[in-house]
Amino acid sequence: MMYGTVADAALIEAAQRIAPLVRACRDEGERERRLPAQVLAAMHEARLFRMYIPKALDGLEIDPITSMIVVEEIARADAAAARNLMLGATYGLWAAFLPEHAAREIYGAPDAVVAGALRPSGRARPVDGGFVVDGRWSDARTATWQHRFRSSRRMLIRGMRRRNFTDRHAASGQNLTFGTLA
Repeated sequence: MMYGTVADAALIEAAQRIAPLVRACRDEGERERRLPAQVLAAMHEARLFRMYIPKALDGLEIDPITSMIVVEEIARADAAAARNLMLGATYGLWAAFLPEHAAREIYGAPDAVVAGALRPSGRARPVDGGFVVDGRWSDARTATWQHRFRSSRRMLIRGMRRRNFTDRHAASGQNLTFGTLA
């Protein structure tokens, strides 16, 4: 297969190397209704969630065709894992449209993953020190691995002004901007 660059080839080959693990964990993911921890770790190690994040933010900034090939390689092993990868990686595009300080805060950690829905259906109400998130947040309910949850551009912009958020249901202490409520 012809690749655009050596980096593209390496990323696609990394997805091919991860695929047997994804396949082996497929039943666990289905049973637990979440991306298995070892699959998530392998995807982070291969930097798959950083495909669309700009290079200036330590992302890979690859082209859409390469990302589709990478997702397709994972989908051959497990469509659900590929969907998680596609959603988590695609939200990296937003980093290019944010002020640099906000993009670094959201996408700066090497394991940062953003997931969510573009239809606001929940609420974030101001409290001392940030916001309390409430309501139903469609399309992030199974993304328990995400670093940040993006619900709508309006709320993200509001969130950039007040940076500390609390999910009233999160007991794990994870660094979430918006959390999913079960």
